[in-house]
Amino acid sequence: MVRPQFGFSVGRKDASTFTGLCGRHDQVLFEPVEKQQLRLSDSQHAFLLANRAVLKENHASLKAGIDVQSTYLRGGNAGLWSRDEPSAAGMMAVQKMAAAFFVDQVAVEFGKAYLLGSWDRVRHQILTLDVGATLAASSMFSTGVESRFGDGAAFVCLNVLPYEGLTVAMFSFLSDDEAPAESAFGHIWTAPGHYQQYLLSKLILAKCENLVIAPKLFDAFSNEQSEAIRAYYESSTYDDAHERDDARLYLFAAVH
Repeated sequence: MVRPQFGFSVGRKDASTFTGLCGRHDQVLFEPVEKQQLRLSDSQHAFLLANRAVLKENHASLKAGIDVQSTYLRGGNAGLWSRDEPSAAGMMAVQKMAAAFFVDQVAVEFGKAYLLGSWDRVRHQILTLDVGATLAASSMFSTGVESRFGDGAAFVCLNVLPYEGLTVAMFSFLSDDEAPAESAFGHIWTAPGHYQQYLLSKLILAKCENLVIAPKLFDAFSNEQSEAIRAYYESSTYDDAHERDDARLYLFAAVH
């Protein structure tokens, strides 16, 4: 059922399933966190949660690069622009392929760590939010700060999930990029209580393409809060309007 204000009603397993892997490989890669009780204190479990976000972003960025390049070639063949001279369409294709390359660099490092069982190759900053089990999100995005190991900016994975009756937010990053990650998001890690949750809400809306909100919580949002969240989420895709502050941009409780 489509919710008229914001979002869709979707089953938990459908909403949270990454379909970029075949069933066999998904089972083999993530069996420890799927078949066992999740333990974030276990370095392997934490690594696997982060790795799922990496694989999802790698799949999405590669597909985006291929799709935009294919569109550019078709447009050139149709005479919409010259393939022998610079064009806006050509620059966009190059930018998408470059972005896919930077993400793939991180995916390669995660792959090496997985094969060697080097779970400590990835570091984590875990925030425990005293808000009940209300929200889930998983994504990987740029810090905007230069990486210490590869080309381009450092990347961070963010997993928000119910855990032991509460909600946790886990930031994960390659050990080489701990300093860039702290530079970009340390202000969230050290922020107090409600303000930390507010900053995290804005980050999720700006950087996570998919999030899952418990129906009971979502139904408690007013139309004004739902509309503010929707507008902020949409604005983050095309400009910097998402930098604005608004108390209604809070995902962990209804704002009155």
